[in-house]
Amino acid sequence: FNGIVLWTLDYPNWEQVTVYIKDYHAQMQRRLVAIGDTVFCTPGLTAPITALDAATGKPLREFKGTEGTQEFVFHEGRIYAVIGDRMSFYSYRGAGDGDKRKKQNKKKQQATGKGDTGLAFNGNGFRLSLYNPRTRNAAKPVCEIVALDAGTGQEIWRSEKIADYVGCTMALKGNKLVYQSAHGVFCVNAQTGTEHWSVKKAIPYGLGNRPNSLVLSDEAVYSEEGPKLFAYALADGKDYWGKSIPARKGYQASTDLLIAADALWMCGNCNNAKGVVIKQPTSYDLKTGNEIRTIPQILSK
Repeated sequence: FNGIVLWTLDYPNWEQVTVYIKDYHAQMQRRLVAIGDTVFCTPGLTAPITALDAATGKPLREFKGTEGTQEFVFHEGRIYAVIGDRMSFYSYRGAGDGDKRKKQNKKKQQATGKGDTGLAFNGNGFRLSLYNPRTRNAAKPVCEIVALDAGTGQEIWRSEKIADYVGCTMALKGNKLVYQSAHGVFCVNAQTGTEHWSVKKAIPYGLGNRPNSLVLSDEAVYSEEGPKLFAYALADGKDYWGKSIPARKGYQASTDLLIAADALWMCGNCNNAKGVVIKQPTSYDLKTGNEIRTIPQILSK
């Protein structure tokens, strides 16, 4: 409570931070959880989930079989981990030898003898040779969801392989676990891993730094699917609204989709670079999807 550092734990490796502005992988934000006197984390890029004593930082337990965890959540005494390939990420990774900036500098170097062909994607200005190597996108990303007892580390269930999982969409409410992939929205029993229901459809996959958002209420699943937001009944996956509403994606960030004051809220950019208001915090009725109110905002210059 007074800001005194109790302990630190240095990771041997991590995802590089020398990336394009506001362009960092969203799943990296779901790799640490503090519950009571225990901190759960992945102390390294591919390290297994590890429980630490919150007062001392002393390792208490490693969870076997969780190496390569991309994100995890804690729910009712269990840890649910997404293990395997991360969500593909184009702009952060660049396009290798086809980078626009690299091509421009190669031409400049050939013409004038000056230029830097080691620059990273599209103007972020970091020489690739001086910083951590970039991890590669998987051509066809595949992962699985694993449920573990947080106290003993025992594996409870493990899903089948999931193709094109949308990062950070895993959400839990009671005994239901819901997630999204490029192939639909899926709900499984959180205790057994067996499927409750699925809505199989093509969903825009998006990018790793701003994937689709998904939240749960007691009755419904609110699922951002590219430019639109859909609602499904949590009990059986049926259409809850009978319509879709426009999603409100922010700049280089996931959509602010949240439930507060008995309403569904979406935020986004308050104004664009020219000061023109384009997206405002807006609330919607949880049961109908009808717009309730908008909070006028303009970011100060």
